[in-house]
This record gives sequence, structure tokens and C-alpha cells, in this order.
Amino acid sequence: MLGPSSVQILSPHDGANLASSTVEVQFTAAGGPFIETNLLVDNTLVSFAAQDAASPTISGALTWIQPTDGDHTLTVIALTLNKEIISASVHVRVGDVSGAAQGLGGAPTQ
Repeated sequence: MLGPSSVQILSPHDGANLASSTVEVQFTAAGGPFIETNLLVDNTLVSFAAQDAASPTISGALTWIQPTDGDHTLTVIALTLNKEIISASVHVRVGDVSGAAQGLGGAPTQ
């Protein structure tokens, strides 16, 4: 390992208001090599991707295909080759975002 492992969620940002459409969570991770990344919504796995273990840094996107309205915690977990679990979380609101600032994730619902 090259240094301390870390994961950062690039979008959506913490506190974002998102439309009720597919949500793409962009992330970056350093300190690998990494073998897997997972997206959890409220501690439930909704997306994962295997990674090329040769790279000490990765970036990408994981998708929540059918988001439900309400307040949610999005967590990206990266698993290193040494089975170290690294994570980062953001809190978002999905659904009625009329009149509110919007994060990434689509147009406001009507």
C-alpha cells in the first residue's frame, strides 16, 4: 500500500436534493490496490463493480437505478487487495425538490 487508503464521493454532494430518477454516484479512491467497490443505500447493497487490482488509485461511478423518495445515506465502500474496507458517505434527499437547490441526478420532479 502506498499510503493511507481513502474514498471520496465526488457527486452527489452531501445534502443534495435529487429527482426521483437514476442516481449516479461518482467516486475516487486512493491507497489500494482495490479489488471491489460497492454502493450502499441505507446499508443495502444496490450496485458493485470489480476492480483491476493493479491500480493503487481508482475512480468511477456506481448507479442506483430505482431510487425511492425520502432521505437516504449513500455509502461507497472500496475493498483493498488486503481486505481493508474503506468507505465514505453522503446524505441526500430524493423526491420533491421543487424550490430547492438540486444536486446531480436529474431534473426536479413536478
